[in-house]
Amino acid sequence: MSAVVWTHLAEAQRVRPSDPPLDFCLWPYDPPQPSADNGLRNTSLLYASFAATGAPQGFQELIRRIRDRWGPFKTVWGMKWSGAEPSWELYFYDYAREGRRLGIVDFIEATRGLLTCDLPAADHVPYFMFSVEVTAAHMAGSTAGSD
Repeated sequence: MSAVVWTHLAEAQRVRPSDPPLDFCLWPYDPPQPSADNGLRNTSLLYASFAATGAPQGFQELIRRIRDRWGPFKTVWGMKWSGAEPSWELYFYDYAREGRRLGIVDFIEATRGLLTCDLPAADHVPYFMFSVEVTAAHMAGSTAGSD
């Protein structure tokens, strides 16, 4: 996908008054100051990172599917650089543990056809978070890694 298209997607991610203030663990907090009118959401930085690294178009579909399944403001992400290639780690929190709404099986189903995933479907375990690291190679068919 071209940097122009990724940049357009980044700029389209505008803050709205209804956006919940959430920290990196998806806990609500009182922001030290309100968001700027028409400011950019942190998702803009995610799309900008795709543009800066020449990420394949499949990443847009990946993010769309995850957002469709989990909803907005429900996934935390981080970008990494191994020295050889960029990667993005996606974090999925659900503090209900055994009563969680969505889990690993949902991730596997949502990303079917985009990622080959070897995560064990251990949704019976009372975890509160799982993460998946994705590279361009994973979007091309390599197995996605997890922690």
